[in-house]
Amino acid sequence: IAFFKILESRLDNLVYRIGFATTRAQARQLVNHGHILVNGKKIDIPSYLCKPNDVISVKEASKDLKVIAEALEIKPACPFVTTDVEKKSGTFVRLPERNELTPEIEESQIVEFYNRKL
Repeated sequence: IAFFKILESRLDNLVYRIGFATTRAQARQLVNHGHILVNGKKIDIPSYLCKPNDVISVKEASKDLKVIAEALEIKPACPFVTTDVEKKSGTFVRLPERNELTPEIEESQIVEFYNRKL
Protein backbone atom coordinates (compact mmCIF):
# COMPACT_ATOMS: atom_id res chain seq x y z
CA ILE A 1 0.00 0.00 0.00
CA ALA A 2 2.96 2.33 0.61
CA PHE A 3 3.83 2.01 -3.09
CA PHE A 4 0.35 3.20 -4.07
CA LYS A 5 0.50 6.11 -1.64
CA ILE A 6 3.73 7.25 -3.28
CA LEU A 7 2.22 6.95 -6.77
CA GLU A 8 -0.92 8.82 -5.74
CA SER A 9 1.23 11.61 -4.21
CA ARG A 10 2.98 12.39 -7.51
CA LEU A 11 2.23 15.84 -8.88
CA ASP A 12 1.17 14.59 -12.32
CA ASN A 13 -1.28 12.16 -10.73
CA LEU A 14 -2.73 14.85 -8.46
CA VAL A 15 -3.16 17.23 -11.40
CA TYR A 16 -5.20 14.44 -13.01
CA ARG A 17 -7.13 13.65 -9.80
CA ILE A 18 -7.99 17.31 -9.17
CA GLY A 19 -9.41 17.48 -12.69
CA PHE A 20 -7.03 19.78 -14.57
CA ALA A 21 -6.42 17.05 -17.17
CA THR A 22 -8.45 14.22 -18.70
CA THR A 23 -5.53 11.75 -18.73
CA ARG A 24 -2.37 11.27 -16.70
CA ALA A 25 -0.30 11.86 -19.86
CA GLN A 26 -2.00 15.21 -20.33
CA ALA A 27 -1.41 16.03 -16.65
CA ARG A 28 2.26 15.15 -17.04
CA GLN A 29 2.52 17.52 -20.00
CA LEU A 30 0.84 20.37 -18.10
CA VAL A 31 3.41 19.94 -15.32
CA ASN A 32 6.36 19.64 -17.75
CA HIS A 33 5.33 22.84 -19.53
CA GLY A 34 5.26 24.83 -16.29
CA HIS A 35 1.51 25.46 -16.01
CA ILE A 36 1.22 24.11 -12.44
CA LEU A 37 2.07 25.65 -9.06
CA VAL A 38 2.45 23.85 -5.74
CA ASN A 39 1.93 26.15 -2.75
CA GLY A 40 2.50 29.11 -5.09
CA LYS A 41 5.80 27.84 -6.55
CA LYS A 42 6.19 26.61 -10.12
CA ILE A 43 7.06 22.92 -10.19
CA ASP A 44 7.82 21.33 -13.56
CA ILE A 45 8.79 17.87 -12.35
CA PRO A 46 5.93 15.37 -12.83
CA SER A 47 7.37 12.96 -10.25
CA TYR A 48 7.47 15.66 -7.54
CA LEU A 49 5.96 14.13 -4.38
CA CYS A 50 3.32 16.29 -2.78
CA LYS A 51 2.41 16.21 0.89
CA PRO A 52 -1.08 16.33 2.39
CA ASN A 53 -2.43 19.90 2.54
CA ASP A 54 -0.35 21.02 -0.46
CA VAL A 55 -2.30 23.43 -2.67
CA ILE A 56 -1.98 22.68 -6.38
CA SER A 57 -3.08 25.42 -8.74
CA VAL A 58 -2.88 26.55 -12.34
CA LYS A 59 -0.46 29.40 -13.06
CA GLU A 60 -2.28 32.71 -13.58
CA ALA A 61 -1.12 33.01 -17.20
CA SER A 62 -2.39 29.47 -17.93
CA LYS A 63 -5.89 29.74 -16.41
CA ASP A 64 -7.48 30.32 -19.82
CA LEU A 65 -6.12 27.11 -21.36
CA LYS A 66 -8.92 25.28 -23.16
CA VAL A 67 -7.71 21.79 -22.13
CA ILE A 68 -7.94 22.68 -18.43
CA ALA A 69 -11.43 24.17 -18.77
CA GLU A 70 -12.66 21.12 -20.69
CA ALA A 71 -11.11 18.73 -18.15
CA LEU A 72 -12.71 20.54 -15.21
CA GLU A 73 -16.14 20.07 -16.81
CA ILE A 74 -15.81 16.28 -16.60
CA LYS A 75 -13.76 16.08 -13.39
CA PRO A 76 -13.96 12.62 -11.80
CA ALA A 77 -14.84 12.46 -8.11
CA CYS A 78 -11.85 11.81 -5.88
CA PRO A 79 -12.23 11.66 -2.08
CA PHE A 80 -8.67 12.65 -1.14
CA VAL A 81 -8.48 15.92 -3.10
CA THR A 82 -10.68 19.00 -3.18
CA THR A 83 -11.18 21.17 -6.24
CA ASP A 84 -12.05 24.85 -6.53
CA VAL A 85 -13.15 25.19 -10.15
CA GLU A 86 -13.43 29.00 -9.98
CA LYS A 87 -9.88 29.52 -8.67
CA LYS A 88 -8.54 26.59 -10.71
CA SER A 89 -6.86 25.11 -7.67
CA GLY A 90 -7.10 22.01 -5.55
CA THR A 91 -5.82 20.65 -2.28
CA PHE A 92 -4.26 17.24 -1.62
CA VAL A 93 -6.27 16.66 1.55
CA ARG A 94 -4.86 13.33 2.70
CA LEU A 95 -3.20 10.12 1.58
CA PRO A 96 -5.65 7.71 -0.04
CA GLU A 97 -6.97 4.53 1.54
CA ARG A 98 -6.56 1.28 -0.40
CA ASN A 99 -10.31 0.93 -0.99
CA GLU A 100 -10.33 4.34 -2.74
CA LEU A 101 -7.92 3.17 -5.43
CA THR A 102 -8.63 1.17 -8.56
CA PRO A 103 -9.76 -2.32 -7.49
CA GLU A 104 -8.29 -4.01 -10.61
CA ILE A 105 -4.74 -3.44 -9.33
CA GLU A 106 -3.18 -6.61 -7.94
CA GLU A 107 -0.35 -5.73 -5.58
CA SER A 108 1.01 -9.26 -5.59
CA GLN A 109 1.70 -9.13 -9.34
CA ILE A 110 3.59 -5.86 -8.95
CA VAL A 111 5.71 -7.28 -6.13
CA GLU A 112 6.43 -10.42 -8.17
CA PHE A 113 7.42 -8.34 -11.21
CA TYR A 114 9.93 -6.26 -9.27
CA ASN A 115 11.28 -9.28 -7.37
CA ARG A 116 12.28 -10.80 -10.71
CA LYS A 117 14.25 -7.62 -11.51
CA LEU A 118 16.40 -7.92 -8.37
